[in-house]
Amino acid sequence: WITLGVSANPVMFEPDWVIGPHKVWKIVPDRDGDGGMKPLTLSELRRWERYAEGFVDSVASAVGERGCRIVGCTTTFEQTTAGVALLNRIKKLSQGTITILGGANCEGEMGRRVAALPSRLDYIFAGESEATFPEFVRTIFAGGRPRDGLILGEPCPDMDALPSPTYREFY
Repeated sequence: WITLGVSANPVMFEPDWVIGPHKVWKIVPDRDGDGGMKPLTLSELRRWERYAEGFVDSVASAVGERGCRIVGCTTTFEQTTAGVALLNRIKKLSQGTITILGGANCEGEMGRRVAALPSRLDYIFAGESEATFPEFVRTIFAGGRPRDGLILGEPCPDMDALPSPTYREFY
């Protein structure tokens, strides 16, 4: 699942995972003898690589069509490159869209290094953002912009004080 944008009605978008200009290829992982997924070989990865740009374009276009003012990705494990690529393409298609990245890969020194990347990302959220993210959204919707592109969060001392999440978009 990809969560798209910040608006009065956030949108959940489930890509169809059919890629290529004519949507003729589907990614279906091979299974090993035990029912697990077989890892891709380098030659298989290179074969699929030619479809990556078209896939990113199709997802970025779908996001752009929704007209969200803020679009973000979260990154944990190996998702940074994909998130940055997608957000760069969204920004290229819609320069007025504010692009953000956060998650475990933006913590501490990693966040400073991600912020230093030559990318089109507007803001990086480093650390826990239960307080900084809502304040960021209020600032943007009020017509302001934070000065620093790296927004440092702090641990939330009282998780019970946070609003309960809703999952309408998920269901």
